[in-house]
Formats: sequence, structure tokens, C-alpha cells
Amino acid sequence: MKKNLFVVIICALFIPMLATAQQGQARGRSAEERAKMQTEHMTKQLNLNETQQTQVAAINLKYAQKVDDMRGNGREQQAERREALKQMDEQKEQELQGVLSAEQFAQLKQAKDERRAKMQERASERKNEGKRKPALRGRGKGGN
Repeated sequence: MKKNLFVVIICALFIPMLATAQQGQARGRSAEERAKMQTEHMTKQLNLNETQQTQVAAINLKYAQKVDDMRGNGREQQAERREALKQMDEQKEQELQGVLSAEQFAQLKQAKDERRAKMQERASERKNEGKRKPALRGRGKGGN
């Protein structure tokens, strides 16, 4: 029983660290590296054949390079950049839909929806953390 509890505690401590490490992996990487990582992930997730891998790799690289081109335009253009990224994402999905089978595309959409829901949940948690009341200080034992 103690061994099982120990394993559960260890997992509870390390799983969040692994998730954070994976989120940060894409930062600081070139468009080629990010596209390669995306393609490898999609190959495993969707069981892509060789032809699909080649086509998906080209699509991923194309859009990773477009994202790189958009970076560095300044904070004042953030809303425009967000809208442009949304349009590029829709275009990329259309191109991928032409490469993937209906089942693979459905899997891709489901995984994307799950990631989006998790991101919104984390954002909501962060927002709520900021609304917590700070602990009162200076009110120790016997003082008013």
C-alpha cells in the first residue's frame, strides 16, 4: 500500500513538470524544427502513410514559415496578427483535409478541440488565481 501511494505521489509531482517541458519545446525552435515536430506527432497520432507524411510535412513547414514571418510586428498589431493566424489555421486545415482520410481528419479536429479546451481551462484558472484575496498581514496572536 505504501509503495502504491509513493508511486502516485511521484507521478503527481512529475507529470505537471513534463507537461510544462513539452509546452516549452516549440519556443526558440526554427520553422523547420517545429514543422518536423508537428509532422512526427501527426504521424504517430494519425498513423500517416509515407505519401501523407511528405504532404503533411510540406504543409506544416509552409505555415510554420508564415508564422515566423508574422513575428516581430510589434504589440500594437497584436489583434491583426491574431486574426491572420486564425485565417492561416483555417487554410492549413483545408489543405490537411485534402491529404488526410475522413477518419484521420476527425481525429485531428478532436485532438485540437481537446487542446483548446485545456488551454481555456488553464487560462481561466490563472485568471481566477489573480482574484483571490490576499492573506491579511499583521494580525498575529493577541493583536487587533
